[in-house]
Amino acid sequence: MRHLLLSLLILLFTFPVTAQTTQKKVAVILYNFENYNLQTTTPDSARSDVFTRTGPFQTGSVNAYYKENSYGHLELVGAQRSDGDVFGVYTIPNSVLQYSQQDYSGTLLWPCGSVGSGAAEQMAQSDGFVKANYDIIIYVFPSSICNYSAITQGNQIYINSSNGIPNYLLAHEVGHVFGLQHAHALLCTDSTGAVATMSNSCTEYNRGYGDFFDVMATGGLHHMNAYEKEQQNSGTAWFNPNNLQIVTVSGTYTITPFELANNEVKYLKIRRYDGSYWYLEFRQNYGFDIWASDHPVLQGALIHLAPDPFSTSGIASALIDTTPNSTPAGLYPFEDAALAVGKTFTDSAYGISFTTLNVSSAGATVQVTFDPSACKPSPASLTVSPLSEQGAPGQPLTYQISLRNDNISACSGSTYTININAPAKWSVSPNSFSESLMPGEGVTREVFVTPPAGTRSGSYMVSQKAVNSSKKTLASSAQMTVTIH
Repeated sequence: MRHLLLSLLILLFTFPVTAQTTQKKVAVILYNFENYNLQTTTPDSARSDVFTRTGPFQTGSVNAYYKENSYGHLELVGAQRSDGDVFGVYTIPNSVLQYSQQDYSGTLLWPCGSVGSGAAEQMAQSDGFVKANYDIIIYVFPSSICNYSAITQGNQIYINSSNGIPNYLLAHEVGHVFGLQHAHALLCTDSTGAVATMSNSCTEYNRGYGDFFDVMATGGLHHMNAYEKEQQNSGTAWFNPNNLQIVTVSGTYTITPFELANNEVKYLKIRRYDGSYWYLEFRQNYGFDIWASDHPVLQGALIHLAPDPFSTSGIASALIDTTPNSTPAGLYPFEDAALAVGKTFTDSAYGISFTTLNVSSAGATVQVTFDPSACKPSPASLTVSPLSEQGAPGQPLTYQISLRNDNISACSGSTYTININAPAKWSVSPNSFSESLMPGEGVTREVFVTPPAGTRSGSYMVSQKAVNSSKKTLASSAQMTVTIH
């Protein structure tokens, strides 16, 4: 009965592919070896796994997954057939050992992938395969001594499997083609060594595969998180502008279920400091994102920090465990990571806290609070471009001044006065101006400077100073050199 209900929900919320859909041309090449000619799948099965199969829960094809995960903005197709191009099965001459090698330390030697696939490509050419026609090429061969189940190099994916094409494994590797790293989760301890939700001492859980709710970890065919969907480079944006709410002031905010294709707010983004953000999203049972009806992920907001400041394996997101001392019976670590109703997560170092107020099938309501006591005001960032100019007397010169409020988000906005000083009798426009900026906000202004007629050849300094109007000791400066010929 539960399976029937979920199937009906999936059908109820199925959405059409939009007019902005980007198609990625994909080829699948199946091969085995002369002395190891195990056939792990058929062309029809491979086409079903990659392109065509529909079904409840996580049984659909990789194409179906990406259609849903991208809200209809992406689909995988063939160059010859709209339902997918599959070549083979080809039997590669000679021994499997010639294509599957490791050194004694266990390091993969690339003939494990490239030599075997190259031979298979040559055989596929007689069936119309043209490598340049494809955005993604997938090579599938039976399990051998290669030390991986799947691996990606550029736009080429190698599946080393004796059990067909696992859809979750291929979807994960396609994510790498789109520029994504693994989805991390953080294990943190405080200064006493006790487990904490967040601290300056954190490590990646499960070797960087820690986010249980994400296909880019080990979570099966679940949706990618908001940061990953924001950063992917498939060639089209998956979110529309209405799906994001950037939070800069304390208040109550509502996020709708993350999986549904609509124009509602799907995630909150809160600046921690420049280049670091908190992401909040809310999962519900829909399509590929299916859990038991009482699963903790359905009862609160998921919190990610991105990019992961503790990453040792590239730019990635990091799931925060809001209940680090708890793993309910029958669940894996981090399965209860969501911030449940009535619970608060606090980033004390930056004066930011989140509280889940309520959840329903329609969305989650979250209180975001900035604590002004965490604010330690700093001078603004002031730069000029270019750093040097050359010209003649009477020749107007143009340069840009860039100003950014570098305070953390718990601070209020600041007003800055910028004064520009040039040698006597030089014309400067403007020679002074003011800007009001919120934390993290920046502005660039154009300045014109003209040395008067008769200025002697040589180098001259034009200086600029930005002063915080409410705290004049917070000042920054920058200089530009003008060389007169």
